[in-house]
Amino acid sequence: MGFQQGISGLSAAAKAMDVTGNNIANSATVGFKSSRTNFGDVYAASMLAGGTGSAGLGVSVSAVQQQFTQGTKTLTSNSLDLAISGAGFYRLGGLQDTTGTLTGAETYTRNGQFHMNKDGFIVNDQDLALIGVQADATGAIPDIIGSNLGAINVSSGVGKPKASDTASLTANMDANSALPTVTTFDPEDSKSYNFSRGMSVYDTQGGTHSLTYYFVKADPATTPNQWNVYCRLSDTDATGQPLSLIPTEEASGSIVLQFDNNGKYVSATNSVTPLKITFDGSTGNPVPAATGTGTVPGTIGGTLTTATAPSSVDPLAIQLDFTKITQFHSQFSIDMMTQNGYPKGKLAGLNVDQDGVIVAQYDNGKTSNVGRLALFDFANKNGLANLGNNQWAETGSSGVAVSNYAGVGNVGTIQSFAVEESNVDLTQELVNLIVQQRNYQANAQTIKTQDQVMQTLVNLR
Repeated sequence: MGFQQGISGLSAAAKAMDVTGNNIANSATVGFKSSRTNFGDVYAASMLAGGTGSAGLGVSVSAVQQQFTQGTKTLTSNSLDLAISGAGFYRLGGLQDTTGTLTGAETYTRNGQFHMNKDGFIVNDQDLALIGVQADATGAIPDIIGSNLGAINVSSGVGKPKASDTASLTANMDANSALPTVTTFDPEDSKSYNFSRGMSVYDTQGGTHSLTYYFVKADPATTPNQWNVYCRLSDTDATGQPLSLIPTEEASGSIVLQFDNNGKYVSATNSVTPLKITFDGSTGNPVPAATGTGTVPGTIGGTLTTATAPSSVDPLAIQLDFTKITQFHSQFSIDMMTQNGYPKGKLAGLNVDQDGVIVAQYDNGKTSNVGRLALFDFANKNGLANLGNNQWAETGSSGVAVSNYAGVGNVGTIQSFAVEESNVDLTQELVNLIVQQRNYQANAQTIKTQDQVMQTLVNLR
């Protein structure tokens, strides 16, 4: 007689209760994968021994196997909470410095709770960086994953400014308008023009300038269906004179809009060449780009001289589009004023689509791709080494990590504003706990019975 079977049963049941207890303890842990206890019977038999007559030596725990089934997804309010739908793991790496250089062994996780650190990298609660592919300066993302994998920095794609180079008006000039009472245009005298409207334009450094259009009706007796347009910048020149500019810095007169008898746009003279403005590098004020001294039409006296210092920003050249202007018998109206420049933008938010593309949103209204997440899968997930903190490490048993963009190949997709909950079935685990308790009690009863039998033998006379 022996106690081997009962002892092995107690040990196996205790191990199973540990596994179940760990599952229950992590039932609310994001990305946790439950485990089950696998048992194997134990026999003492040599290779040449017969196959019958062995009572067996009990039970052993052959494996504690994790179950990589999908967990339930829960919605959150954080755009960097990223739930994986389907197969795949995120790769994490330690950050050596603020440049994004990685250090230490790379690990893998299903826990998609991320945030941005002070240097703009996406990290988890252990400050390990989320690894993917960084977009280039234009927002383009390579199609191929390889040596370009690294920590993604979402602040590296700062919303760079763009200089205005086109401007368009959608408007109606009132055909009933009377001629201005002052015949010589003067931007300081509202009686010298019919209407005016201003819009913001931007230079190459994101500086804002106000460009104002002045519309002057031509005498219908001599030039019917014509309007003259003057443009004035809010800035002043190096001498302090306000700038009144027409399409080219050396042209004279105004932009002449011609309409047909039906009120439709026909042409705009003096607007083929962009309105061009350069900037004085010493003052930052715009000046004409002419090679010598020239009088700017529309100003009240004074001349503008060419800048002598290097320009602090690139020349501002704006092509004006008047093709959407009409002349009907209805009141003057501006339906739309557009231009394609914008100032420098600050990061206002992030969005991650199901393919893992991270899009930065800036407060200047623009968006830009900053990177794309990669997912990694293994031939044998149960071969991964569990490191704790919802992280696994690659081993020889797991096979080499195979990388793909989210939604490509065998890996799943990503849902932003969501986390993957633990896949623990709490009801099943509580039932398992009852079963394991009964198993433990039964194996204890085996030992007790063996003890009683031994006592009987000792008491024989």
